[in-house]
Amino acid sequence: MEKYNEQIELLEKEELEMPTSEINLYIKLMAYYLVQNKLFDAKFLWSRIPVNFKAETKELQRLNELQKNLASNNLAEVLINISKTEWSDEIKGVMDDLKEITMENIFRLIGNSYTSILDETLVSLTNLHEDQFKQKCTDLDWTVENCDQQLVIHPKKPASIANNNADSEYQLSKLTEFVSFLEN
Repeated sequence: MEKYNEQIELLEKEELEMPTSEINLYIKLMAYYLVQNKLFDAKFLWSRIPVNFKAETKELQRLNELQKNLASNNLAEVLINISKTEWSDEIKGVMDDLKEITMENIFRLIGNSYTSILDETLVSLTNLHEDQFKQKCTDLDWTVENCDQQLVIHPKKPASIANNNADSEYQLSKLTEFVSFLEN
C-alpha cells in the first residue's frame, strides 16, 4: 500500500513541528502504520501518545489492540476487531484496506501451508460467513468436498510453490546421483 507513504511522511512531519498534536493525527498515523505493516513504528507511536489521549479515545485503544494482534500474528482476532469496531470516517477506508490485506494474507498462508482444511477452521480464521468463504474458495480455484457431514477444502498450491517443490525434488535427485557416483 504505497499510497499511504506520503500521508505518513506528512503526519510525521506535523507531529514533529507541533508542540502538542491533536488526537486525530495520532489516530490516522497509527492506522497508516498498521496498514503498511510498520508495527514497530506503531508501537513507538503508542509510547509517544499522551496518556490522557490513550485513556479518552476508544478508537486509539482499538488501534493499539490491532497492533498487538498483528505483532503476535493473531490474524483472526485482527479481522474480528476490525469488523466489530465502528471506525471514524477518517480511517474507515484504511481499516477496510487492512481487513482486505489481512484476509489475503490468511488465504495465502492457508494455500501455501495446507493440503486440506475443514470449513469450520477456515470460517473461524477468516470470520466469513459460509457463503462468503465458499465464494472465496471458488475464486481461488480451491475444491470443496463433503466428507462425513463436514466440508473439507483443498487449497490449490500457487504456481510458485509447486515449481519450488519440483525444483527441490530435482535437486534432491541430482544430489542422490552425485553421492551414488562418489560412493562407487
